Amino acid sequence: MKIFNNNNNEDKMTKFNFEKIDTTFKSDTYTGDELVDKGAMVYEYEFLKDHIEKGKIYLTDQEKEIWEYIKDIVVDLKVRTLKDSHIAGKFKDYVWKTIEHRKSPINYGYANEGGYTDVYPYEIVKVVSEQTIEVRRLDAEKDSSVELKWVSGGFAGHCVNQNEQKWIYKSNEKNSTQRIRRRKDGYFYSGHNTRFYLEFAPRKFHDYNF
Repeated sequence: MKIFNNNNNEDKMTKFNFEKIDTTFKSDTYTGDELVDKGAMVYEYEFLKDHIEKGKIYLTDQEKEIWEYIKDIVVDLKVRTLKDSHIAGKFKDYVWKTIEHRKSPINYGYANEGGYTDVYPYEIVKVVSEQTIEVRRLDAEKDSSVELKWVSGGFAGHCVNQNEQKWIYKSNEKNSTQRIRRRKDGYFYSGHNTRFYLEFAPRKFHDYNF
């Protein structure tokens, strides 16, 4: 069960100093009013939609306005200008740059641990604050329905389809819990300096080729 000690999530997220997006268009060659292809801004729109509406990331008030502006243009197939495309590109880039700072742990069920090229699954069992959470490792059993394929190479062969590996996850209350904390880069870390990734699903990956 997740427990969050402070309902004022937005105040907690603003501990990171999000920059104000400069929406002015500056160019010695163009005015910004030039029309662009109707396919413009679609990539930015899809990226932002995935993270904002599906990923439930935090946005400032100004960013919410920019998102609604971009969405209105793309969804309603309105005329798009170079200035509009410029704003969408800048906003997409900044969101990606600051994505980990925008994730509230109350929206995510898992914090998967990165270990060099391997990944280990953990479930979030308690949200102490936006900066501190408690996690517990999941038991993971290899799904035998996926047959790994090997070719000659390396010390003991090379697995050519390791990205297809699947695992079956189970919660185990006997596994110990640990507290991990968010650092300046937005990621959560354990006391052993291993990085965790907030995600909607558990994830285990074993690099057979390392």
